[in-house]
Amino acid sequence: MRARAGSSARRSPPEVDSFLASDPAPIVVGFGSVYARRATGTLLALAEACSDVSRRCLVIGHAADVDFPPHTLAVRSAPYDCIFPRAAALVVHGGSGTTGEALRAGRPIIGVPFAYDQFSLCAHAERLGVGVRVPVARRTRADFIAVI
Repeated sequence: MRARAGSSARRSPPEVDSFLASDPAPIVVGFGSVYARRATGTLLALAEACSDVSRRCLVIGHAADVDFPPHTLAVRSAPYDCIFPRAAALVVHGGSGTTGEALRAGRPIIGVPFAYDQFSLCAHAERLGVGVRVPVARRTRADFIAVI
């Protein structure tokens, strides 16, 4: 695996590689370093929605002691640049770094913004036709099922 120019060679954890090697490609959820730890309810609703529509789910960065449904792998961290290109779709919070990696991966984006410029970055992705934005008022399990 080649690293990006200017970065050190990174690999995803073995359990993540094994999970990604199975078909079908999962929905990958990455909310960055801050929101992944504060958005436990949203992460759980997303994983349950994936399970409800028979999609596997990989959650990167999660609160400890969350009882995720079957066919969900939750890991504390993994390099987005290695993981995102192997996803069926990406659920991101809309932070600039995470959104940049999602765009670079070329996978459909489901934007779930929490604060600041995340709302406008998710709206831009939607206007570009590369994703959809999930409004704050529409973040129930049923809403996520409809988007997924």
